[in-house]
Amino acid sequence: MNGINVTAFKLAMARVITVRRMELYITRPQLAVLLSITPGHMARIESGEHEVTTAELLAIATALRLSANQLLTTTLHRYLHVMGSARRTQAG
Repeated sequence: MNGINVTAFKLAMARVITVRRMELYITRPQLAVLLSITPGHMARIESGEHEVTTAELLAIATALRLSANQLLTTTLHRYLHVMGSARRTQAG
């Protein structure tokens, strides 16, 4: 398949955000407050249900003490790892 699987990318970003938040000992409601969004909206971001806007990406990266580049690069690495694992499973 060519191109990016958007669902898989959103899930990869969701996982990166969740792991980083937990590394910093920040709760989901605390992060929501830092971002001026509802805890429900934060839950949708962390579940991959919500496609993060550019403004949200920048705010999330800042709140998680990352640059936007670090957040996107880590997400891309996770996405490629997951997609590579999926391809190996299909081929086996």
